[in-house]
Amino acid sequence: MSTNKVIERIYIKGDLEVISPISIGSGNDKNTDKDVMVDSFGRPYLPGTSLAGVFRSYLADYTDFSNESMEIKYLFGHHIDIKNKFDSTISNIFISDAYPLNDVDILVRDGIKIDERFKSSVSGSKFNYEVVSPNTVFQLRMEVIIRENFEYFHDGELKSHKIDPTEIKKLLGKLLYALENEKISIGAKTNRGYGLVKLINTQIEVIGPNDYERFIEFDFSNLINNSSYHDWYKGEDTLSYIDITADLAIESSLMIRSYSFDPEQLDQIMIRVGDKPVIPGTSWGGALRNHALKLVRKLGLSEWIVDHLFGNIDINNNEETIYSRVRTYETYFESINKEDYHIMRRTKINRVSGSAANRALFDEEYLARGTAKFRLGLERSKEKYLGLLLLLIDEINNGFLPIGGETSIGRGLVKLSNIMIDGQSLTDKDKEKYLDAFISIVKGVNYELN
Repeated sequence: MSTNKVIERIYIKGDLEVISPISIGSGNDKNTDKDVMVDSFGRPYLPGTSLAGVFRSYLADYTDFSNESMEIKYLFGHHIDIKNKFDSTISNIFISDAYPLNDVDILVRDGIKIDERFKSSVSGSKFNYEVVSPNTVFQLRMEVIIRENFEYFHDGELKSHKIDPTEIKKLLGKLLYALENEKISIGAKTNRGYGLVKLINTQIEVIGPNDYERFIEFDFSNLINNSSYHDWYKGEDTLSYIDITADLAIESSLMIRSYSFDPEQLDQIMIRVGDKPVIPGTSWGGALRNHALKLVRKLGLSEWIVDHLFGNIDINNNEETIYSRVRTYETYFESINKEDYHIMRRTKINRVSGSAANRALFDEEYLARGTAKFRLGLERSKEKYLGLLLLLIDEINNGFLPIGGETSIGRGLVKLSNIMIDGQSLTDKDKEKYLDAFISIVKGVNYELN
C-alpha cells in the first residue's frame, strides 16, 4: 500500500486578459526579426513551461533554487543539485498551455540596438519583433495534487517531509491574488511594460480523497466551483515595487512612429494598440535611462547607478547582465478623436549636402493633444533612488526630457500632474525626503529613509 496518499486534487481555471503586449519569442524570424510563439494553426499561445517559470519566480520572490521553501519545491519540483547530491523531482502542479479564447491581433514593434560605450544607437541595427495585442484573452488551466508527504532522493536515500495542505493552498491563493490584481507579467521585456496580465472569471474545484466518481468524471468544461482562494490567502503581501502614477497631458505634439508599407496609407503614423495611441514602455525606458545618464554625469556620479537601476547588457565585454530595477509601463491615451491627429507633409533632408533628398516626400501623422495615465515602478529595496526618478519627472515637466521622435523640432513635450506614490499624493515634505536620500548618495553619506 502507498505510504504517500493523495489528500486532495485542486483544479483551477480562469481567463488571462492581456493588459499590455506580450512578447514570447518562438526563435523564428519568418515575419519579423523575432516572431511570437504560435501553434500549428498559427494561433499564438502561452506555453505552460513559461507560465510555470513565471509563477515559480513570483512565489519564490525571485530567489534562487537554494533559498526556496519546501512547499515551492513540492509544487514546482526540485532541481538536480549535483554538489549537494539532490535528485530532481517532478512537480505537483500541472499548468496547461494557454490558448486564446478570442481573435488575436499580432502587432509589430520596432527596436534599435544601443552602443553601451557611447549610449547611442548603433548604425544599421534597427530590428522589429512581434507581440500579442492587449485585450487578447487566454484560458488558464491548472491542476494541483496534494499528497501526504514530499518525497525526494538525497545522497542516494529517499527523504520524506510532511506536507501541510494549508501552506500549499496559501501559495496558490497568493498566486491567484497576484494574477487578479495585475502583479505578474509574462514573457520578455516585462520591466519595460510588456506582458502584464489580469486573471478574471476564476473558478476552483477541490476534490477530496474519497470522491472517486467525481475525479473520474472531471473535465474542465464541467468544473464545479466549490472553493474560493480568499479562504486560503487574505492578500496581506507587501508590494515588491513602489508604484508611481501621474496624470499625463500632451503640451506640444507627440510622434512615436509606426511605419506602413501600404501605398494607400500614410508613410508614418502614430503607433496604436487597437484604436488607442500609445507610448510604449520601451520608449519610456530608453528616454528615462538616457536622461538619467546625463543627470548623474552632471552630478559627478558613476554611470554604474544608471546601469544598476535601469539594467545593462554588455555582450561585447562579457560582463554580468544587470536586470532593471525600474519598471516602465505602456501609456494609453483615452478619448482620442479624429481631430486630435494632425498630418504633415515633409521632405527628407540629405545630411551631407543639407538639401532636400531627391524623391523623398513623405506624409506623417502626429498626435496634437491627449491625456493618459503615466505609471512607473521602482523595486522597493531601491527606495533610496526614488529621488532620482522624481528628478526625472521634474525634467519632463520642465521640458528637458521629451518623449518620442522629432524632439528637435519641439515634439514630445508632456506634463505630469497629480503625482501619486503607492496611491498617496506626493507632498512637498515627502518629495524633500526622497530628494535628500538621493543627495546623500551624491555626497557619499550613508542615509536611511525614515
